[in-house]
Amino acid sequence: MTIIEKIHTLYPEMTKSEKEISEYLISHRDDFIKKSIKDIADENGTSTTTLIRFARRLGFEGFRELKKALCEDTVISPTLTSKFNSINYMSGDRLLADTINQSFRCIEDTFTKIPEKTLDECVAKLQDARRVYTFGMKESYALSHYAYTRLYTVRNDVFILDVAHGDAESLLNITKDDTCIIFLFHRYTKTSVDVLKAIKKTGASIILITNEPVDEIEKYSDILIPCVVYGSGIKNTSIAPVCLLDYLCNVLAVKDPQKALNRFKELELLFENQETLGN
Repeated sequence: MTIIEKIHTLYPEMTKSEKEISEYLISHRDDFIKKSIKDIADENGTSTTTLIRFARRLGFEGFRELKKALCEDTVISPTLTSKFNSINYMSGDRLLADTINQSFRCIEDTFTKIPEKTLDECVAKLQDARRVYTFGMKESYALSHYAYTRLYTVRNDVFILDVAHGDAESLLNITKDDTCIIFLFHRYTKTSVDVLKAIKKTGASIILITNEPVDEIEKYSDILIPCVVYGSGIKNTSIAPVCLLDYLCNVLAVKDPQKALNRFKELELLFENQETLGN
């Protein structure tokens, strides 16, 4: 069994700190191998003692033995292969149960870490903004589009930034009166970070939805919401950020129900007339 498979198996019983270290290891395997135990502890806001306990939790005598085994895993079994192997390790029944249970854990672990004040601030930013923009690239583009389709049902002037497909000019329309929801999940591209920096310069409010660690990008956000996205399959899961978006849109609708209802009626009328519009 590889180290990733061991983490899959032991994750439900891990402490909060151990789960955070697990997520860091999976997202930054090379850093975990190359950096010292002190550097890793500092980056994760934990202690070297906790890292040693984490190594022992995985069945190693100490942290050095864990790093050595991780090097061998990297040579023998690349990350993608390891994920496929972790699925093959499960039976069909267990795979379904593990997928569902891990989704619940991601939602629970995400929302227990988000202060209620932070959620209230997000709602206020989305409610008071002149315009709302959503942005994400690669797999985060799906979340950006999902946010767009949810938000335009409860308020006007919602736009998706499609920079990946050549719409860089739309960045020129963003002002300090706008709010941007940015999705940046590992492994994010340099272009994504460049767009984040460009939006920061406009003075617009930035709600950054991402996963740990956040050291390199936290400074570009006004509101930071880390989500737990570690899945039990070959890819990470977006269930927590999707749930977060549903919640924010529901609160916006409740905050101003008449406005949301009027918007919904406008959209329904538009959809009813789509056949006419197409002729």
